[in-house]
Amino acid sequence: MPDLFYFNRHFHSMQAGIPVGTFLQKMETIFVKVVSCEKNWNMLQ
Repeated sequence: MPDLFYFNRHFHSMQAGIPVGTFLQKMETIFVKVVSCEKNWNMLQ
């Protein structure tokens, strides 16, 4: 699991042209979807 606080600081220091909070929320949503897909897949097997 990556360190999200380090991740957050890193993006703030880069001054990326996107809102960092929104980016992290999207990443978290994708991560949750992937994990739940894996759980469903494991149940099917």
